[in-house]
Amino acid sequence: MIGVQNFLPAATDGELFTINMHSSLAHQWFLLQHHPEKPGVLDSILEGESTMAQFFGDYAALDRLEGLANTLLLSKPNDASSHLLAARVHSARHYFLQADESLARAKALGAKSQDVLRIQLSIQQALGEDLEAVLAQRESMVQQSPVVENLVPLGALLSDLGRYDAAHDVYLEALRSSDGLSPLGAAWTCFQLGFLWGELRTDPDLEQAAYWYTHAVNYLPGYTHAAVHLAEIHFENHAFDDAHRLLASVLHSGDPEVRWRLSDLLTEQGHLSAAAAEKENARKMYEELLSRHELAFADHAAEFYLGSGANPERALQLSLANLNNRSTKRAYMLALEAAHAAGQQELAAKLSGEASARWGVCHD
Repeated sequence: MIGVQNFLPAATDGELFTINMHSSLAHQWFLLQHHPEKPGVLDSILEGESTMAQFFGDYAALDRLEGLANTLLLSKPNDASSHLLAARVHSARHYFLQADESLARAKALGAKSQDVLRIQLSIQQALGEDLEAVLAQRESMVQQSPVVENLVPLGALLSDLGRYDAAHDVYLEALRSSDGLSPLGAAWTCFQLGFLWGELRTDPDLEQAAYWYTHAVNYLPGYTHAAVHLAEIHFENHAFDDAHRLLASVLHSGDPEVRWRLSDLLTEQGHLSAAAAEKENARKMYEELLSRHELAFADHAAEFYLGSGANPERALQLSLANLNNRSTKRAYMLALEAAHAAGQQELAAKLSGEASARWGVCHD
């Protein structure tokens, strides 16, 4: 990692930032209630609640945003901004068809083309559709404005396309572009680098992945996904105390994967009763989230049921719902694994053929 420190920008203390962010978000909700026409309030709430879900595993934020979108659509049905916000909320919940419909309505009502484009690109990228065209647009946006908000999605797209070295370089550029104020951009970028090296590359390097996940957590204590992924690496290395410390630091989040990984850790340590309790907590949390936002959590819940959750039939049901929603290569691979686990060999063969036709060779 020689020279990497040159890419690590300074940022506001993560714990202080989190306290201030909670306070600011509460104030924005207050303003919306008492001064609903104040400029910028809706955007601030959308960004703040999205941050709560993405970084801190507060998935109740999706409920709050869904309620806000529904309220706006009822009170201002002919306002383009209402439909733009609804499109972003639908997209965050992985209801992409509804997101497209809201986006079309916003466009018809005169929404700015750049606002429409940003949401449309996110939807296409999530669906794995017209990725080369999306890439051209992402590269153009970076050329016009090389900021974290443009660079990280470009890096993620390059990763999806298997261009891992190019993605790595783009992420380092994102770190260099950090403004040194909010830790969110640096933490997000470091997480993406950890995910690239630990999960996506065909030649994973867990040492590099751990390096980047560690910095993500350092920038933003409470960053749930980063803490969980780093804990998994510690688990693999039998550093159980470090893994437990990380999971305990995000135990208050609403992310059931924390409980799932803690259950696995406790099992490995021989604490079987406590492990069983945490696994049941994870199951209940997944099912509760699925009851409200099924498409947003179908893939993660399927992975749980393929692992410690030990219910391959439920995993198959969820993985097929995920695949029907977005037929990406990762969605096919998950469904294929679930079909094998559930003993559905004919379905597995069908899925393998479809994946091969769309994405090239698909090993089953």
